[in-house]
Amino acid sequence: MAIGAVLFQEVDEIEHPICYYSKKLDCHQKRYSTVEKEALGLIFVVRTFGVYFGSAPIRVYTEAQPITVLKAHVHP
Repeated sequence: MAIGAVLFQEVDEIEHPICYYSKKLDCHQKRYSTVEKEALGLIFVVRTFGVYFGSAPIRVYTEAQPITVLKAHVHP
């Protein structure tokens, strides 16, 4: 079981992949609920790709509905 992500840059309304990320979950992380795994993936990806963000807003695509609640905390 693993988590993965792709960092895209939008140029002329076209998304271009820049970096890919994947990480195999350890035995403890495999026991997390689906929402916890999605949140863990987001944390790992922000830590890894954060250097590219600067002060520009970012867009996160996820299938996990509970993760979308974070938007309220990121963009007040």
